[in-house]
Amino acid sequence: LDLVLEILVKSGLVFQLQKDSTERYQLVHDYLVAFIRQQQNLLVKFEKQRKELLKRQAEIEQLRKERWFLAIAVAAGVTLAILASWVEVQRRRVVTSEIAAHAVSSEALFALNKPLDALRESLIAARQLKRENWIKTDATTLARVVTALQQTVDGTREINRLEDHRDAVFKVSFSPDGKTLASASADRTIKLWSTDGKLQKTLDGHEDSVFSISFSPDGQTLASASLDGTVKLWTTDGKLLRTLNGSGQGIPSVSFSPDGQTIASADRAGIIQLWQPDGSLRMAWKGHNNSVLDVSFSPNSQLLASASLDGTVKLWSLQGKLLTTLKGHNAAVQSVSFSPDGQTLASASLDGTLKLWNVRGRLLKTLKSHEDGVFSVSFSSDGQTIASASQDGTVKLWNRDGNLQTTLKGHQFWVNSTSFSPDGKTLASAGSDRIIRLWNLKPIGPKTLRGHAQRVSNVTFSPDGQTIVSGSADNTVKLWQRDGTLIRTLSEHQAEVWSVSYSGDSKMLASASGDNTVKLWNTDGKLLHTLTGHQDTVLSVSFSPDRQTIASASQDKTIKLWSRDGKLLKTLEGHNDSVNWVSFSPDGKMLASASADKTVKLWSADGTLLKTLKGHSNEVFSVSFSPDGKTLASASADSTIKLWSTEGKELKTIPGHKDWVYSVSFSPKGDTLISASRDGTVRLWNANGAWLMTLRGHEGAVNWASFSPDAQLVASAGDDKTLMLWQLDHLQLNALIEKGCDRARDYLQTNPNIEPSDRALCERIR
Repeated sequence: LDLVLEILVKSGLVFQLQKDSTERYQLVHDYLVAFIRQQQNLLVKFEKQRKELLKRQAEIEQLRKERWFLAIAVAAGVTLAILASWVEVQRRRVVTSEIAAHAVSSEALFALNKPLDALRESLIAARQLKRENWIKTDATTLARVVTALQQTVDGTREINRLEDHRDAVFKVSFSPDGKTLASASADRTIKLWSTDGKLQKTLDGHEDSVFSISFSPDGQTLASASLDGTVKLWTTDGKLLRTLNGSGQGIPSVSFSPDGQTIASADRAGIIQLWQPDGSLRMAWKGHNNSVLDVSFSPNSQLLASASLDGTVKLWSLQGKLLTTLKGHNAAVQSVSFSPDGQTLASASLDGTLKLWNVRGRLLKTLKSHEDGVFSVSFSSDGQTIASASQDGTVKLWNRDGNLQTTLKGHQFWVNSTSFSPDGKTLASAGSDRIIRLWNLKPIGPKTLRGHAQRVSNVTFSPDGQTIVSGSADNTVKLWQRDGTLIRTLSEHQAEVWSVSYSGDSKMLASASGDNTVKLWNTDGKLLHTLTGHQDTVLSVSFSPDRQTIASASQDKTIKLWSRDGKLLKTLEGHNDSVNWVSFSPDGKMLASASADKTVKLWSADGTLLKTLKGHSNEVFSVSFSPDGKTLASASADSTIKLWSTEGKELKTIPGHKDWVYSVSFSPKGDTLISASRDGTVRLWNANGAWLMTLRGHEGAVNWASFSPDAQLVASAGDDKTLMLWQLDHLQLNALIEKGCDRARDYLQTNPNIEPSDRALCERIR
């Protein structure tokens, strides 16, 4: 054992320990256990740290990668944001272009006399505009849409188109209760329609073109006349009751008597036939030597009028006795109609005229306006309106005195017939374009004032806003109530009245004329003074704000200042050509004048020339101060408006009109400008010259436009002899949409050619 222990000690595997006197031995392993354990713990710790380090390194590497991806993502995000912004900009451009395209299309269709199509296009533009709130800040696009809507809403009386006939429609007639419309066509059919435009029934049976239809007074029976030589009687639900066989010749006309006891028909052989309602022939006679084209009973059923290809109208008793022959037309008489009171007879002829006769055969008046033959004439139920239909493609409405009221355009070919609804609110017209058109007879646009016999040169409101005064080439001044009622006519001038002006207290009126004078009137129409002194036409007159001075401008190149009692105070000279207009500043300290010498001049109230404003390239027609007196607006034959400071600095040139601009003036608050032009339009602009809307309604040049003192009305004066009063709150977008939808609703719902997406157009637009 000792040897083994010695060997183990010498080999280092065992330690010899000396403790007291005892020898002890310990394996080296046991001695190292603590150390080894300590080393092992350190290794574990080191390994853990190593792994943590590796983890951190991995995380750092991941962060590096993520940072790279984040940088890419940020860059991509920025790029996408820029791209999205670009896409939105492009989308808005496309939307703006689409809206503008619909507005332009509306104007083009309106010019082509397709008013309902034009109205639909403008409503589509309005729908897109309403859907895109952002675009309302685009003044130009908004102006385009409002302008297109105004033109189509105010200029469109057509409310529906009835389309199902396959050939020309020769006749149209309302039932006595106004609930049904009947039409007769060259396609050999009769069609019955509801008044909202829905086709109710088609009556087949004739073997040739159906030229005429007539309801019985009780509305239970419909008579039709055809070139097949027959008259057919139908129930209103389309059942054929009987066929009346005539002379074998084509029958162009049939008519029920108002008492329902007689049916009259006429044929191409000149034969007039009277039938009982049961279809039995009462009598027949040779009425004309040529085709009889129309027959009509008097309201009392005692007289029958016949119109013939021979150019005459004949009046008969119901016993066939000729009472009188009406001669005067130079071509075939196509239509004849009694007024509801039976006192007047109207005839329509291929000579292009209408004639009004009394029942004794005396010619009362000849109505001329159509450009081709007139096919039809009819009276409204109250007898106050006459409708005529013509080969020129138009329907014209006349008052009982024979004065033309309006022209309805829409048919693309001959208009063959018209019929008033019993309530007088709707007119139906039948055309060779195969279409029946329904027209609303109540205008919803500007109120039109008629009375002048020549162009209206100038219009203005009294300072209290209650009276409108106009001057005309008919040498008169007219005073009108705000509702359009004529108050009186002042007729002392001997030549055209170019300008009218009220004193600030509304108690005195001045007028300037081509007779070289200015006249002063009180508001009762009494002539107070005539101011003479100008050597040529006086084109403008204006009261100073304090009402003590009157300024006049003349073609004699001068401006004259007068006292209100007519005394000449001073003559201002400086212009090199006609002085077209003169205007006082609001404080009365300055005068502005506009001249054919292309300049505007500013003068002190005592007549001292202060400044000459040069910039227009043609004659300056008008000049106006802003209400605060800081800005001037001028209108010129160079088709522009210019804004100036009162120091003479040109601030802005406003283009837009397509022809000479005759007038420009500020609204009472100074935030809006209004201009009138030879291009036939009135335009509204904001104070910075941005276009707001264009008003169309006059036929021909618009010579002047003025705001009412409360800025609620605009009055315009035109070459068409009319004044128009525009209600500005009716020209707002929402108001125009509402009126347009009211007008187009039946058309959108019932017309077979409307796209399905457009049927709910007005529901989507609100």
